[in-house]
Amino acid sequence: MRPRHALALDQGGSFLDIIAAPEGGGPARIAKRPRAEATDLAAAIIDFCQAERLTPARITIATTLPANAILTGTASPVVLITTQGFEDLPDLGRQSRRDPDALDPPPPVPAWLSPPKLRFGLPGRIDARGVEVAPLDLTALPALPDLPVAACLLFAHRNPTHERAVAAALPRGTALSLSHRVDPETREFERLLATMLDASLKPLVARTLAPVGQALVAAGLPEPRFALADGRAASPNEALAAPLPLVLSGPAAGARAVARWASDVPTAIGLDMGGTTAEVSLVRDGVALETGSVTLGPLAFRLKALDVESLPIGGDALTPAARAAGWLPGDGNGDAGTLAIAEAMLAESLRRIALRRNIHPDLSLLVAGGGFGPLLAAAIAALIGCPRVLIPPCPGVMAASGMLDTPPALPAAWRCRNGTPFTGTAAGPLLLDDGTATARIPAGWRASLRSDGALLLDRAA
Repeated sequence: MRPRHALALDQGGSFLDIIAAPEGGGPARIAKRPRAEATDLAAAIIDFCQAERLTPARITIATTLPANAILTGTASPVVLITTQGFEDLPDLGRQSRRDPDALDPPPPVPAWLSPPKLRFGLPGRIDARGVEVAPLDLTALPALPDLPVAACLLFAHRNPTHERAVAAALPRGTALSLSHRVDPETREFERLLATMLDASLKPLVARTLAPVGQALVAAGLPEPRFALADGRAASPNEALAAPLPLVLSGPAAGARAVARWASDVPTAIGLDMGGTTAEVSLVRDGVALETGSVTLGPLAFRLKALDVESLPIGGDALTPAARAAGWLPGDGNGDAGTLAIAEAMLAESLRRIALRRNIHPDLSLLVAGGGFGPLLAAAIAALIGCPRVLIPPCPGVMAASGMLDTPPALPAAWRCRNGTPFTGTAAGPLLLDDGTATARIPAGWRASLRSDGALLLDRAA
């Protein structure tokens, strides 16, 4: 009988990372495939299981599809149903600017999300105590286009009666998000924005993620679960009913992995740098910090999530420069000075993010993962004052490993550039590779291999 495995996948912007850990213990199996070669997620899972001759007991998936759809404006526009007189709330927002110096600040809600012609106000009013002061008039609701619907009525979080009446009046099968379910909190604009984004993602999830579960079950595999922004996982039906928490599924999984590797230190900073973005997370006493709000591009909205900030810089843009510098194999026509600029930008971002949360870099461990994070980690640590860097084994699949309930036994296969295994301690400059990422140990740093396969980088006194 084949051993049963826990299977985790991280569908990033550049690569699909897969890791399978046997339930009874033993070395994990990993795969890293270019995103372009793994567009069919269900087929990639089935092919991996057949190639590795394993039977998954459970499957957990993290994906960047919802986040990318919002960032690029390719998610669906939504019909907004609100209280009469509040139809312009998406344009008014909070009358605040994230960048006070911007001469042309972006609108509070992107124009594609809910243009004015898709907004409808209904007579009727619930007051701040949850008491109905005017009955809801559903006769004012016109025939709606075939688009997802976001219903956000005044004070629905105190009394959802009117929103429930709207839901009952809509045709069966309408993709509908109700504000008292998505974000049952005070402050009208914040509740409205979260509800609109939730509705906007429903067609995408129904079209791309729900069929993955159907295909896997049809192939005799378990129904998958999808990683959420708060570190939990949801079934396909749960994800379809409330898709907004999917926007940080991959980064949250990476934060869980960072917390696992930093369980024995007071504070840690996580850097998970893939091909498209770099995610920064914070850990205190072995627990990833949480937040009640998320920033995604120009949008800031309420969502219970692990505290992760995404930076718009990834390895794809830096690979030519890294090859030109000799850090990666192959010929590169980039400017090696680009790497120093990237290191300085990342260092300043990490310092700002950490200090705003009262975590001091000079007292913290830097945990670096992703395909590109280990290449820049030591230089960034030196710039922000971190005395020590930890690079997990197989750092290129670190986020995927964070979705496993127990720490996987990852194969430690660090090799020097000449192909000889790295088994002990050595001073930089040094380049080590394990097949998922390259770790760079600059001059002034010393690398040592731990028994669990992780690399510890210490600055020379």
